[in-house]
Amino acid sequence: MVDVSVIRRILASLNETLEHLKSKQGVFFEEYKRDRDIQAIVERKLETAIQACIDIGNHIVAQENLGSPSDYGEIFLILAQKGIINGEQAEKIIRMAGFRNIIIHEYRDILIEKVYDVFQNRLADFYEFARIILDYLEKSERRG
Repeated sequence: MVDVSVIRRILASLNETLEHLKSKQGVFFEEYKRDRDIQAIVERKLETAIQACIDIGNHIVAQENLGSPSDYGEIFLILAQKGIINGEQAEKIIRMAGFRNIIIHEYRDILIEKVYDVFQNRLADFYEFARIILDYLEKSERRG
C-alpha cells in the first residue's frame, strides 16, 4: 500500500513549484530570451515539477508491486495500464519525462522556444496529474 503522507508531501512540493512557475508566466518571450536568470529558474522549476511526477509514479508502482519499470516513461504506462491514470495523461507525462532529460543532459542544445512553450502552455498537465493522483489517494484511503 502506498504511503499517502509521502505522496501528499511530494504533491505539496509540486504545487509550490507550479505556483512559482505561474508567477513568472507574465514574462514575454523577448524578455525571457534576454534574461538568463529567468531561463535558469524556469528550467530548474520545470525539472523539479517533472521529477515530482516521476517520484509519485515510482512510489505508487513500487509500493503497489505493479512491476519493475525500465525507464521513467514505463512508470506512467504501468499507471495507465492499472487504471490509476488515463492513457492521455500518461502520454503527456511521458513527454514531460523526455523533456526533463533534455533539460538535464542536453543543456547546451536546449531550445529556448520549447522551454518557453512548455512553461507557458503545459502547466495544466501537471495540475491535472496532481488531481488524478489525489483522486487515487482518496480511493486508496477508503479501501485501506
